[in-house]
This record gives sequence, C-alpha cells and structure tokens, in this order.
Amino acid sequence: MSLWGRSGWHLPSKDELKLLWDNAGSKQDVRSAFFPSKDGFYWASDAFTTDPSVAWNVSFNHRLIDLNKKGDTYYARCVRR
Repeated sequence: MSLWGRSGWHLPSKDELKLLWDNAGSKQDVRSAFFPSKDGFYWASDAFTTDPSVAWNVSFNHRLIDLNKKGDTYYARCVRR
C-alpha cells in the first residue's frame, strides 16, 4: 500500500495496536494522538488460529482486545515501520 508518497503501510497485528496504547499513556492520549474522533474497534491483521472466520480487533476507548467475525464492520488503521 502506498499513501502520501510512502510505501510499507500494513494492517497492524493486535500486538502492534496494543503498543500504541502502551506508549501513549492515557486513553485520551491514544484517541487524540493516533485515532482522532473514531472511537470503536479497529481490525488487527491476526486471524484466530482455531477459527479462521474470526479475527482480532482492538478498542482503544476501552483498552480491550476482542474477537469478531471477519464480515463485521469495524475501522482499519494502517501503520508503517
């Protein structure tokens, strides 16, 4: 994926998403610094190993990691290294 003239963007893993809240401090810091005005769940790239029809997602508002069906509608936020 290429965005703003930069390549190397990818859908982050649940561990990469968790690092965002670990490094941001308070819940408000995470939302305003990385995900302005978009409370809700964000997809991670990880599929659940025992059921490929579900995948991990992360809520920054509640600092929660959860599983949901891949057909459900949630946000996606790409990151780059």
